Amino acid sequence: MVQDLSPRPRSVWLTGRRGLQYAISVLLTVLFLWIAFRGTDGPRLLASLREANYWWIGLSFVCLLASHLVRVKSRQNYQRASITIGTHAIVGAGAVVIPS
Repeated sequence: MVQDLSPRPRSVWLTGRRGLQYAISVLLTVLFLWIAFRGTDGPRLLASLREANYWWIGLSFVCLLASHLVRVKSRQNYQRASITIGTHAIVGAGAVVIPS
């Protein structure tokens, strides 16, 4: 007996369990947005968004990016400082021994 190894066609992403997950996610998003904005004045909100200073958003994005880069660099330095000897890892120059 020969087994058919040809790839099966992929189903549409909105069918089955995955489709149900997307539908629930969209419904929850709409529900929470409605809860968040139900008492607001739409035209006034849009007017205030037009007058907003988006420079602060750019500055916060730059700070966020810098913090992530610093975290990555410090993690790389930490990984270089750890030495594996036998079944133990000696971290940095300290006396911390972590059994593997």
